[in-house]
Amino acid sequence: MKKLLSLILCMIMVLTTFIVPAGSAEIQKPNEPTTQEMEAIIKIVRPKIDVPWDFTEFQWHYSSPSYYSRATWHLSWNKKDYSGHISISCDTDGNITSYDYYRDDFDRIPSLPDKAPEEYLPTVEAFIKKTAPYASGKISLTETNSNSLRNHCYNYIFNRTENGIIVPDNFINISIDYTNSTIRSFSANFDIGASFENKENIITEE
Repeated sequence: MKKLLSLILCMIMVLTTFIVPAGSAEIQKPNEPTTQEMEAIIKIVRPKIDVPWDFTEFQWHYSSPSYYSRATWHLSWNKKDYSGHISISCDTDGNITSYDYYRDDFDRIPSLPDKAPEEYLPTVEAFIKKTAPYASGKISLTETNSNSLRNHCYNYIFNRTENGIIVPDNFINISIDYTNSTIRSFSANFDIGASFENKENIITEE
């Protein structure tokens, strides 16, 4: 009888450890962001991009950090019928690392550019300065090309340059529609916050 009573008491103790009292705080899963963190990120990134008034549907996704990658927020603003969207990715500090703008009503008729690529540079550089201020003043244009006539975009590649030396694997790729001067895509592979100061002149270019 004593053994049976002891067994019953042990079972009660085990079961009660899984009971959450009414009104207690919700248990947060590991690496899962809070609503407050999401709101803070939106307040940082939203002023950096121009979202059309009819892109009213908002969606988000959070990628937890891993051994190979940092935590990333994925945010998108869509039309109600999902015929257009603006999507971005950013880190937990609100640094935007990718941007994509699409509309079904973008003109798909093949078209040749009326202007040279350098004439669109002020618009491209202004977008980078506003959207990715961490790269502004630290990059130099290294390549320009054009994709298919149907997409009618100029593509620009900017490499990170520190003290006149190009930093490998640190670059920005951005495209602009040359029929309407709209930035269509942006992606950055950038070691944000990394310092490349060489005050003692220890490292030479060679």
